[in-house]
This record gives sequence, C-alpha cells and structure tokens, in this order.
Amino acid sequence: MRIAQTNELENQFEQEIAEFHDQNRRTLATKLLTMDAFLDDVTPLLESGDLPKGVTAMVSFDGDGMSKKNEEFGNGTGNRLSMAFADATKRHFPDSDLNIVTNVGEKSDEFYMLLMGRESREAVIKEVEGFQEDIRKCVVLADDEKTPVQGTVSIGVAFYHEGETFEELFDTADEAAYEAKEAGKDCYRVAKD
Repeated sequence: MRIAQTNELENQFEQEIAEFHDQNRRTLATKLLTMDAFLDDVTPLLESGDLPKGVTAMVSFDGDGMSKKNEEFGNGTGNRLSMAFADATKRHFPDSDLNIVTNVGEKSDEFYMLLMGRESREAVIKEVEGFQEDIRKCVVLADDEKTPVQGTVSIGVAFYHEGETFEELFDTADEAAYEAKEAGKDCYRVAKD
C-alpha cells in the first residue's frame, strides 16, 4: 500500500514539474510560446533538418495600424485586439507536433508560426487564407466600451528549403510580411524562392 502511494506521489510530482516547465515557456496573457521557447523548439529542428515529412513554412504576421488604433481608441484596444489575434491563432493552429507558434511578447500583436508536415504549398496557403478571414472577424470594444474596432493583420509566408537556417527562414518570412504591409495591409505575401 505504501509503495503504491509513493509511486502515485512521484507521478503527481513529475506531472506538476512538467506543467510548471510548460507554463514558464508561455506568455501569461496569450498562453502561446514565448519567443525564447519558440527559438528553443524551432532552431534545432531546422538545424538538423529532422522535420516531419511534407512542406514546412514559417509564417510571420502582426496587426495593422495598431499604434494608430491605440491613439484613436485607447491603449487597451490594441491589447484586446492582440488577445483576439492570439485566440484566432490557437483555433487555426493548435499546439501540436506540426504547429509551433509564438507571441513575441506579452500582449504583442506580433506572431510567428512554424507549420510542418503539410501536404503541399497550396495547403499552407489555404490555411493562411482561412486564418486571415477569421482575423477579419476580430472586433473588440474601444476603451470607451462602446465603439467596435476591427483588427486585421499582414502575413508573410516563407517556405523552408533544405539547409536553410532559422535566421534565413525567419528573415524571409518577415520580409514577406513587410511586403504585405506595403501592398496595403490586410493581405498575405509569399516569399519568392
């Protein structure tokens, strides 16, 4: 009887340690991975090339005109939109071995995703398009608690090529997101190969 209780306590302790470790890898607000945890997970995968079979892509996105929205509607508006973006992200790209997602900082409107094991580039694009449609439905109340404010994001997609480093893939996705902003925002751009 005493051995069974000891084993049960050891198992419970190990589970609590694992949960504590996982909590320290996530932002308090969005519960998405911190940037450090994202780097810890993604960098070795790309360096080793030990990726799931299929297409791999880095996706970069952030909110459009967030500074202007904060100035016009109050600083809490941007925070609420960032939380809405995070919720949409978790719906479309839930935690799994094939989706690694980060929110760059607490309540930040900047996000990165490594999507792996997709059937094709077209499948990735279809997911991104569906995600962007959902983001367009993100509406929060301004700080006056009356005025609805819609959020949109600009998205960059970069497809992984064998031997590519994290920095190269990351920068390429960021450049594509910048191109989306330059193209008028609320759209996506795919990096050229």
